[in-house]
Amino acid sequence: MVDAGALQPDPPDLAYGSDIANIGLPIPAVAIAAIRHEGPLLLGRGPTHQVSLFISIVVGTLTVIPGRATL
Repeated sequence: MVDAGALQPDPPDLAYGSDIANIGLPIPAVAIAAIRHEGPLLLGRGPTHQVSLFISIVVGTLTVIPGRATL
């Protein structure tokens, strides 16, 4: 007999999946739209915001890749 509790994912797993979908899907969608409409792809309001975005991506990558954090 299979335990019904073993088949259900933990609530944090559902939250991480939702977060990844909300963060990971809009950027490729905007990139595809920019390519199709031959317009510039702007991910920030100005150079300061673009640097902040780049630093956030680098720090996030350096945190997750070595195993210090998990998704």
